[in-house]
Amino acid sequence: MKSKESGKLHRAWIVLIGCCLMNCGTSGLTNCLGLFYKPLAEAFSTAEKTVGVSDAALGRTIQMIVVALVVVLCGKLLTKYYKKALYLSSIFYGVYFLLMSFAGNISHIYIVQGLAGIVVAILQNLCIIFTINRWFYKKKGTAFSIFSACAGISSMFFNAVTGNIIDRFGWQWGYRFFAISGFVLTFTASLIMQESPKACGLEPYGWDDSAMEQQAEVSTDSRPLHKRPELYLMIFLLCSFQFLMSSTTHCSTYARSIGYGLVAAAYISSVGFAGNTGIKLVLGGVRDRFGTKKAGLFEFALAAAGYLLLIFNRNLVMLLAGIFLVGSVISTATIISPVLHSDLFKGEDFNRAYPITNMFGQIVGAFANYFYGWVYDSTGSYITIFIICLALLVLDTVLLLAASRKKPGAEV
Repeated sequence: MKSKESGKLHRAWIVLIGCCLMNCGTSGLTNCLGLFYKPLAEAFSTAEKTVGVSDAALGRTIQMIVVALVVVLCGKLLTKYYKKALYLSSIFYGVYFLLMSFAGNISHIYIVQGLAGIVVAILQNLCIIFTINRWFYKKKGTAFSIFSACAGISSMFFNAVTGNIIDRFGWQWGYRFFAISGFVLTFTASLIMQESPKACGLEPYGWDDSAMEQQAEVSTDSRPLHKRPELYLMIFLLCSFQFLMSSTTHCSTYARSIGYGLVAAAYISSVGFAGNTGIKLVLGGVRDRFGTKKAGLFEFALAAAGYLLLIFNRNLVMLLAGIFLVGSVISTATIISPVLHSDLFKGEDFNRAYPITNMFGQIVGAFANYFYGWVYDSTGSYITIFIICLALLVLDTVLLLAASRKKPGAEV
């Protein structure tokens, strides 16, 4: 097989474009779901029953639980039906948002979002678990950062546009806009993406004789996966990453809680996506040059600074700076986690370990999303959440340092 296509751009970069479009259509939209929480709560509240933000967020919680359960099964399904799974999932993904626009009560939201978890698991987790990891041997951090940054770029656009659509035409048309955008982006991505370089008669990007020697030198662990301590360490880390990442979906609700209107809150939360995008692009280069440990510590420091600014927020400048830095916390789950897994688990071990750790992370992220809404409904403030997030970042620092010692032959 060829390690590169003679005189041409390696196909890995073309596949990465498809992955980026997929991320724009999935994470780019789901990052903006917080815009719907307050409008849904207001629309479905009655004289007999008040629907809170936590109730509106519960649909996303249910969806993430379904994603967690399905993602473990995605590997075998996609190995056999890679293209078919993508095409069908992109169609049902558009239908999912369309059905949301016709919701007549909060139970409708729960049912539709729960069922949609099946296609979200296939589309939103496929790129990280399989495609990018298989196509890139070198520049993996850069590839993941570009892929992940696309979600931030698209979220800035979708956040601003959707906020205006909801404000002018209602939340129903916001979901219809999502239906069209989600289908077009994910279906186009499905046309471009390829399962693996092997299926195309190629080697991964950056693969050569020296890469083969380096791979052979990396120590292997013959113990079963469930007996390896790094698996449990990564489960704890990913659970924390998902908990932190869920906080970004509440940025618009946080802005509204301190007095900003819907449109202003949408623009303020878009600043978080700008931080998410810019810092991700830097983070990939930091990882490729200095290693995963230093990249992770760099990201944790930025996120901690962001939460501190929001806790002590006194003016618009502190608010925007805090939101900007907190937006980068998405990088923990979308860049630090996959490259750290790749460092610790080689070959088929990666394909077995990542779905397991991701399942636990998704479940924690699901309840975190509801927990944030419950805390806000109970206290009218997000300060308690920001303090918890700071404590988790301290714990993550300890765990990352421990992970960097687990495999002397790894690239951490």
